[in-house]
Amino acid sequence: MAIYNNDKDPNDIQWEKEQMELQILEPRRRFEQWWEQNEERILAEDQLNHDMQFKSAYTKQGDY
Repeated sequence: MAIYNNDKDPNDIQWEKEQMELQILEPRRRFEQWWEQNEERILAEDQLNHDMQFKSAYTKQGDY
């Protein structure tokens, strides 16, 4: 991170600010893009896991 002073070119300051924002925002953007592409499958797998756990608990009780 730069030390801001009067000797620094305003364009350099703006560029550094943009780079810091990219470092913060880029991982979130990539995650959101990944989630958008995989949300339906992940939620379906989660529901299946839940259903299987419920069925397993149900059969262990001897009610099945």
